[in-house]
Amino acid sequence: IYQFELEDLEAIRSGISEELTGSKYVKMIDDKIEKLKSVAIGQQAPMFSQNDSTGSAVSLDSFKGSYLLIDFWASWCSPCRKENPNVVAAYQKYHDKGFDILGVSLDKDHQRWIEAIAADNLTWTHVSDLQGWQNEASNLYGVSSIPANFLLDPDGVIIGRNLREEALLEKLGDIFE
Repeated sequence: IYQFELEDLEAIRSGISEELTGSKYVKMIDDKIEKLKSVAIGQQAPMFSQNDSTGSAVSLDSFKGSYLLIDFWASWCSPCRKENPNVVAAYQKYHDKGFDILGVSLDKDHQRWIEAIAADNLTWTHVSDLQGWQNEASNLYGVSSIPANFLLDPDGVIIGRNLREEALLEKLGDIFE
């Protein structure tokens, strides 16, 4: 169930007999559906706070007023590292117009995380609880694969999800140009 999107899970769930509602597996599907509904486009982004690379707490709430990409990634994730140049390009093009990024790392190794930030020229704010797949923010957002991202408007409403490659630049172009 972890790799399915909301619509797919709802279709699967609709085909399951109500007699099985008490099953732990059906409960897992129901829980995942509720989690994904809470972070669907149009929903208020759930708030969280994690420490940055220096140990200072950073709250999602502190980014209100800007368009914000919450970017879930990790140093060990090759698809994430491959996507990073696209994210850097979007940041460089739109940061001065009111776009910001909050990187949320699913790393466990602090040093590898810091080295990847520097190597990939990721100049925005980064946070992590260094719990890997047990990262509190990624669990709050129902992230089950990375890279994953959520685009928020200045009021903290989710207006885009999993915008990769040209899709991120196109969406930001629609907003800023």
